Amino acid sequence: YSVLNKLDDALKSFQASLEIKQRLGLKKGIADSLESIAQCEAAQGKPDAALKDYNQSLQIRRDIGDKAGEGDVLTDLAQFNDDHGKFDDGLKLLKEALQVEIQVGNTSNQGLVLNNIGNTYLLKGDFEDARTYFERALQVRQDLKMPNDIADTMHNLGEVSSRMGAYDQATTQYMKVLDLRRSVGDKRGAALESASIGELFDYIGRYGAALS
Repeated sequence: YSVLNKLDDALKSFQASLEIKQRLGLKKGIADSLESIAQCEAAQGKPDAALKDYNQSLQIRRDIGDKAGEGDVLTDLAQFNDDHGKFDDGLKLLKEALQVEIQVGNTSNQGLVLNNIGNTYLLKGDFEDARTYFERALQVRQDLKMPNDIADTMHNLGEVSSRMGAYDQATTQYMKVLDLRRSVGDKRGAALESASIGELFDYIGRYGAALS
């Protein structure tokens, strides 16, 4: 139901699952359900309810020592804050999440969190810090040989270059991402990358190239 964007139906199922887990005293399961409920509530435009359930999930995970789950909720809470324009709060949560992911040794999630920190700095307009964290995320993702994630972070570096007025560098970065997405058969990603390149060309007055 979540994937189908039928959020009311998804919420009913998550709440029914929560009730069963509460009767059975399954604390980790309760935390999982609360996090899923919060995600639905956030998507439905119920920020107060979502924040309450995120925080309950986080507290339970900390109480039972579920470090991996703690990192997940911190990342979700950071995104929640970013979505509401609270970028400094989001950064604080993401940097806390990064330390947790380092403790549990989840390198893939470290790459995700580093990328998210870069995105938050980008939203703040702090381009130098954004680039620093994107470069760290890219290194992690290249080490793990994760082509789709590598492409996402390379695209973000192109965004930074574009925002800083380094249009030739941005074009080169976007073109590399386009080649990478095509090489792994990501047709949708390649189309979106082409759109980004077109928007950049339009902005700098290369209208023929933009239309192409």
